[in-house]
Amino acid sequence: MCAATLGFTGCSGSSSSPPPLGTALDLQGFWKIWTTETGEGEVGPAALFLSVSEAKIFGADLSGTVQGNTFEFVAVVLDGGRTQVDGTLTTAISGQGTYTVRKVKGLDVTGTFRMMKFAPTGTFSVTGSIRGTKITHSTDLAVGIRKFTDPAKTALVEVEVLTGSMDLDFEMDFESANLALGVLNVGTGPSDLGIAIEVSTGTYAARPIAVGGTVNVTKYDPSGFTMTFTLNLNTGDSLSGNIDVRFDIDAFHPPGS
Repeated sequence: MCAATLGFTGCSGSSSSPPPLGTALDLQGFWKIWTTETGEGEVGPAALFLSVSEAKIFGADLSGTVQGNTFEFVAVVLDGGRTQVDGTLTTAISGQGTYTVRKVKGLDVTGTFRMMKFAPTGTFSVTGSIRGTKITHSTDLAVGIRKFTDPAKTALVEVEVLTGSMDLDFEMDFESANLALGVLNVGTGPSDLGIAIEVSTGTYAARPIAVGGTVNVTKYDPSGFTMTFTLNLNTGDSLSGNIDVRFDIDAFHPPGS
Protein backbone atom coordinates (compact mmCIF):
# COMPACT_ATOMS: atom_id res chain seq x y z
CA MET A 1 0.00 0.00 0.00
CA CYS A 2 0.83 3.57 -0.19
CA ALA A 3 3.33 3.82 -2.93
CA ALA A 4 3.79 7.31 -1.59
CA THR A 5 5.83 5.54 1.08
CA LEU A 6 7.90 4.07 -1.72
CA GLY A 7 9.83 7.27 -2.18
CA PHE A 8 12.20 4.76 -0.58
CA THR A 9 15.18 5.84 1.44
CA GLY A 10 16.71 2.85 2.89
CA CYS A 11 18.01 -0.28 4.63
CA SER A 12 20.13 -3.34 5.20
CA GLY A 13 18.95 -6.91 4.78
CA SER A 14 18.61 -9.94 7.03
CA SER A 15 21.14 -12.75 7.12
CA SER A 16 18.42 -15.39 7.61
CA SER A 17 18.44 -18.35 5.21
CA PRO A 18 15.68 -18.16 2.59
CA PRO A 19 12.85 -20.70 2.60
CA PRO A 20 13.42 -23.76 0.38
CA LEU A 21 12.69 -23.23 -3.30
CA GLY A 22 9.09 -23.98 -4.06
CA THR A 23 7.84 -22.71 -0.70
CA ALA A 24 4.73 -20.63 -1.35
CA LEU A 25 5.25 -16.97 -0.50
CA ASP A 26 2.54 -15.13 1.37
CA LEU A 27 3.17 -11.52 0.43
CA GLN A 28 -0.49 -10.64 0.90
CA GLY A 29 -0.98 -8.09 3.65
CA PHE A 30 0.79 -5.26 5.43
CA TRP A 31 4.56 -4.88 5.73
CA LYS A 32 6.84 -2.55 7.65
CA ILE A 33 9.58 -1.30 5.31
CA TRP A 34 12.95 0.11 6.44
CA THR A 35 15.03 1.69 3.69
CA THR A 36 18.64 2.79 3.26
CA GLU A 37 19.46 5.10 0.39
CA THR A 38 22.93 4.50 -1.03
CA GLY A 39 25.43 6.41 1.10
CA GLU A 40 22.87 7.27 3.82
CA GLY A 41 21.58 5.76 7.07
CA GLU A 42 18.49 3.65 7.58
CA VAL A 43 15.12 5.36 7.97
CA GLY A 44 11.60 4.11 8.65
CA PRO A 45 9.71 2.03 8.92
CA ALA A 46 6.96 2.96 6.48
CA ALA A 47 3.89 0.81 5.80
CA LEU A 48 3.15 -1.03 2.56
CA PHE A 49 0.13 -3.12 1.56
CA LEU A 50 0.53 -5.86 -1.07
CA SER A 51 -2.28 -7.83 -2.71
CA VAL A 52 -1.28 -11.10 -4.42
CA SER A 53 -3.20 -13.43 -6.75
CA GLU A 54 -1.85 -16.22 -8.97
CA ALA A 55 1.79 -15.07 -8.71
CA LYS A 56 0.89 -11.47 -9.53
CA ILE A 57 1.16 -8.48 -7.20
CA PHE A 58 -1.58 -5.86 -7.40
CA GLY A 59 -2.25 -2.51 -5.79
CA ALA A 60 -3.91 0.82 -6.44
CA ASP A 61 -0.60 2.18 -7.72
CA LEU A 62 1.70 -0.82 -8.16
CA SER A 63 1.99 -4.09 -10.08
CA GLY A 64 4.47 -6.94 -10.15
CA THR A 65 5.12 -10.68 -10.01
CA VAL A 66 6.23 -13.46 -7.64
CA GLN A 67 8.55 -16.27 -8.74
CA GLY A 68 9.83 -18.85 -6.27
CA ASN A 69 11.07 -16.93 -3.24
CA THR A 70 11.61 -13.67 -5.12
CA PHE A 71 9.30 -10.83 -6.07
CA GLU A 72 9.43 -7.60 -8.02
CA PHE A 73 7.05 -4.72 -8.52
CA VAL A 74 6.90 -1.20 -9.89
CA ALA A 75 5.13 1.52 -7.91
CA VAL A 76 3.94 4.86 -9.27
CA VAL A 77 4.56 7.86 -7.00
CA LEU A 78 2.47 11.02 -6.97
CA ASP A 79 4.93 13.12 -8.97
CA GLY A 80 4.72 10.62 -11.83
CA GLY A 81 8.00 8.85 -11.11
CA ARG A 82 8.48 5.09 -10.77
CA THR A 83 10.04 2.93 -8.06
CA GLN A 84 11.41 -0.48 -9.09
CA VAL A 85 11.56 -2.96 -6.19
CA ASP A 86 13.32 -6.36 -6.32
CA GLY A 87 13.16 -8.53 -3.21
CA THR A 88 13.47 -11.94 -1.61
CA LEU A 89 11.37 -13.35 1.19
CA THR A 90 13.89 -14.67 3.72
CA THR A 91 11.34 -16.07 6.19
CA ALA A 92 7.53 -16.26 6.24
CA ILE A 93 7.38 -12.79 7.78
CA SER A 94 10.55 -11.01 6.61
CA GLY A 95 12.37 -10.06 3.46
CA GLN A 96 15.00 -7.81 1.91
CA GLY A 97 16.03 -6.38 -1.43
CA THR A 98 16.96 -3.36 -3.52
CA TYR A 99 15.09 -0.44 -5.03
CA THR A 100 15.55 2.30 -7.61
CA VAL A 101 13.48 5.49 -7.64
CA ARG A 102 13.30 6.88 -11.17
CA LYS A 103 12.31 10.51 -10.74
CA VAL A 104 10.59 12.72 -13.28
CA LYS A 105 13.16 15.42 -12.48
CA GLY A 106 16.59 14.92 -10.94
CA LEU A 107 18.88 11.94 -10.49
CA ASP A 108 17.66 8.40 -9.79
CA VAL A 109 17.93 7.16 -6.19
CA THR A 110 19.04 3.62 -5.30
CA GLY A 111 19.18 1.70 -2.05
CA THR A 112 18.33 -1.41 -0.08
CA PHE A 113 15.39 -2.36 2.11
CA ARG A 114 14.27 -4.85 4.71
CA MET A 115 10.68 -5.72 5.53
CA MET A 116 8.66 -7.31 8.32
CA LYS A 117 5.04 -8.43 8.17
CA PHE A 118 2.53 -7.07 10.68
CA ALA A 119 -1.22 -7.07 11.29
CA PRO A 120 -2.91 -3.72 11.95
CA THR A 121 -6.22 -3.71 13.84
CA GLY A 122 -7.40 -0.11 13.54
CA THR A 123 -10.79 0.91 12.20
CA PHE A 124 -11.27 3.69 9.67
CA SER A 125 -14.17 4.89 7.57
CA VAL A 126 -14.49 7.80 5.17
CA THR A 127 -17.17 9.09 2.81
CA GLY A 128 -17.22 12.09 0.50
CA SER A 129 -15.45 13.07 -2.69
CA ILE A 130 -12.08 14.26 -3.98
CA ARG A 131 -11.90 16.15 -7.26
CA GLY A 132 -15.48 15.09 -7.93
CA THR A 133 -14.71 11.37 -7.51
CA LYS A 134 -16.78 9.63 -4.85
CA ILE A 135 -14.79 8.15 -1.97
CA THR A 136 -16.42 5.52 0.25
CA HIS A 137 -14.18 3.23 2.25
CA SER A 138 -14.40 1.31 5.53
CA THR A 139 -11.84 -1.08 7.03
CA ASP A 140 -10.72 -2.78 10.23
CA LEU A 141 -7.12 -2.90 8.95
CA ALA A 142 -6.10 0.73 9.38
CA VAL A 143 -2.49 1.55 10.33
CA GLY A 144 -1.49 4.22 12.85
CA ILE A 145 1.97 5.81 12.53
CA ARG A 146 3.90 8.36 14.54
CA LYS A 147 6.68 10.05 12.57
CA PHE A 148 9.76 11.46 14.34
CA THR A 149 12.63 13.52 12.96
CA ASP A 150 15.30 12.15 15.33
CA PRO A 151 16.67 8.60 15.79
CA ALA A 152 15.74 8.61 19.50
CA LYS A 153 12.13 9.24 18.45
CA THR A 154 11.50 12.16 20.78
CA ALA A 155 10.73 14.88 18.19
CA LEU A 156 7.24 13.99 16.98
CA VAL A 157 6.31 15.86 13.80
CA GLU A 158 3.36 14.01 12.31
CA VAL A 159 0.69 11.40 13.00
CA GLU A 160 -0.54 9.32 10.07
CA VAL A 161 -3.43 6.98 9.42
CA LEU A 162 -3.41 4.86 6.29
CA THR A 163 -5.14 1.93 4.72
CA GLY A 164 -4.73 -0.01 1.51
CA SER A 165 -6.59 -2.43 -0.70
CA MET A 166 -6.37 -3.76 -4.22
CA ASP A 167 -8.00 -0.63 -5.63
CA LEU A 168 -7.46 2.14 -3.08
CA ASP A 169 -4.62 3.68 -1.08
CA PHE A 170 -5.73 6.33 1.42
CA GLU A 171 -3.58 8.27 3.88
CA MET A 172 -4.32 11.12 6.28
CA ASP A 173 -1.42 13.12 7.77
CA PHE A 174 -1.97 15.20 10.91
CA GLU A 175 0.50 17.86 12.04
CA SER A 176 1.33 16.89 15.61
CA ALA A 177 1.83 20.44 16.94
CA ASN A 178 -1.89 21.17 17.32
CA LEU A 179 -3.20 17.62 17.75
CA ALA A 180 -4.85 17.24 21.17
CA LEU A 181 -7.97 15.97 22.90
CA GLY A 182 -11.24 17.76 22.21
CA VAL A 183 -12.94 19.50 19.32
CA LEU A 184 -10.32 21.12 17.08
CA ASN A 185 -10.59 23.51 14.17
CA VAL A 186 -8.97 22.30 10.97
CA GLY A 187 -7.23 24.60 8.51
CA THR A 188 -4.00 26.30 7.58
CA GLY A 189 -3.77 28.91 10.35
CA PRO A 190 -1.16 28.81 13.13
CA SER A 191 -3.63 27.47 15.72
CA ASP A 192 -5.47 25.11 13.33
CA LEU A 193 -4.90 21.40 13.01
CA GLY A 194 -3.21 20.83 9.67
CA ILE A 195 -4.35 17.77 7.72
CA ALA A 196 -3.06 16.53 4.35
CA ILE A 197 -4.49 13.62 2.39
CA GLU A 198 -2.97 11.29 -0.19
CA VAL A 199 -5.26 9.06 -2.24
CA SER A 200 -4.69 6.76 -5.20
CA THR A 201 -7.25 4.58 -6.95
CA GLY A 202 -5.18 3.26 -9.84
CA THR A 203 -6.86 5.65 -12.26
CA TYR A 204 -5.93 8.88 -10.49
CA ALA A 205 -3.89 10.19 -7.58
CA ALA A 206 -4.44 13.34 -5.54
CA ARG A 207 -2.90 15.16 -2.59
CA PRO A 208 -5.46 17.67 -1.26
CA ILE A 209 -5.20 19.53 2.04
CA ALA A 210 -7.96 20.40 4.49
CA VAL A 211 -8.76 24.13 4.61
CA GLY A 212 -11.68 23.92 7.04
CA GLY A 213 -13.81 21.66 9.21
CA THR A 214 -13.46 20.11 12.64
CA VAL A 215 -12.25 16.94 14.35
CA ASN A 216 -13.36 15.57 17.70
CA VAL A 217 -10.47 13.71 19.33
CA THR A 218 -11.67 11.47 22.17
CA LYS A 219 -8.40 9.55 22.69
CA TYR A 220 -4.80 10.55 22.00
CA ASP A 221 -1.88 8.97 23.84
CA PRO A 222 1.24 6.93 22.98
CA SER A 223 -0.90 3.84 22.33
CA GLY A 224 -3.12 5.36 19.63
CA PHE A 225 -5.92 7.80 18.93
CA THR A 226 -9.66 7.99 18.23
CA MET A 227 -11.55 10.76 16.42
CA THR A 228 -14.40 11.75 14.15
CA PHE A 229 -13.79 14.29 11.38
CA THR A 230 -15.58 16.57 8.94
CA LEU A 231 -13.23 18.22 6.46
CA ASN A 232 -13.46 20.83 3.71
CA LEU A 233 -10.72 20.40 1.12
CA ASN A 234 -8.85 22.87 -1.08
CA THR A 235 -10.31 21.02 -4.07
CA GLY A 236 -13.81 22.20 -3.11
CA ASP A 237 -14.76 18.71 -1.89
CA SER A 238 -15.58 17.40 1.58
CA LEU A 239 -14.87 14.24 3.58
CA SER A 240 -16.24 12.87 6.84
CA GLY A 241 -15.59 9.76 8.87
CA ASN A 242 -14.06 8.22 11.97
CA ILE A 243 -10.74 6.76 13.09
CA ASP A 244 -9.80 4.40 15.91
CA VAL A 245 -6.22 3.15 15.59
CA ARG A 246 -3.31 2.03 17.68
CA PHE A 247 0.15 3.28 16.79
CA ASP A 248 1.55 0.26 14.95
CA ILE A 249 4.68 2.13 13.87
CA ASP A 250 7.01 4.70 15.41
CA ALA A 251 9.13 5.81 12.45
CA PHE A 252 12.34 7.80 12.07
CA HIS A 253 12.18 10.11 9.05
CA PRO A 254 14.72 12.96 9.11
CA PRO A 255 13.68 16.21 7.42
CA GLY A 256 13.73 15.86 3.67
CA SER A 257 13.58 12.05 3.65
